[in-house]
Amino acid sequence: MPKDTFHRLKDEKKQRIFQAAVQEFSLHSFTEASLNRIVKTADIPWGSFYQYFSDKDDLFSYVIERIMAEIESLEQKNLPGYDDCSALAQFANRLASTVELNNAVPEYVQIAMTNAKEAAPSVKRYFALSDEHKQAVASLFERDKQRGLIREDVDVAAVIEMVYILSTEVFYAIGSDSDAYLNKIESFLGIINNGIPREET
Repeated sequence: MPKDTFHRLKDEKKQRIFQAAVQEFSLHSFTEASLNRIVKTADIPWGSFYQYFSDKDDLFSYVIERIMAEIESLEQKNLPGYDDCSALAQFANRLASTVELNNAVPEYVQIAMTNAKEAAPSVKRYFALSDEHKQAVASLFERDKQRGLIREDVDVAAVIEMVYILSTEVFYAIGSDSDAYLNKIESFLGIINNGIPREET
């Protein structure tokens, strides 16, 4: 993450560096992204970069963490009582908030499209379902079990894997068509919520 020297910069300069990095990572994969181009676009001396960040990994992490913070801020705004909502409601809201931000800043979704298949560990950890994330989501589903919102016999790990795979595969298939993406996800979540057996009469 950024060094103290970066945090002491004026907001305008920090934003200029961030914007230059967003532009570069949206146009080029992490491996192909050039610090030379970022430094030139940000209009900073080359030597200054290493006063602000350790390396390209460090800069990429800063960009992604900042975008994630913007998404989390929208999540809280878009879903009143967020912390008390069901796990699936929170998941649907996260996707909707992500789409909203991507519509406002198209470069953000392009960063995901360009880098989601990157093999570099520093990049991959942001686009893979980590054990830490699984545990965090699993705790929400377990809470929903205790609240009687889902059946006791539901395999939480399987649901998490299914929802993650569906959301990412639909994203790669549909891309920037946000309405189509959200409609498809809403359909999938409706099936998960309601099941497919016919009701007995």
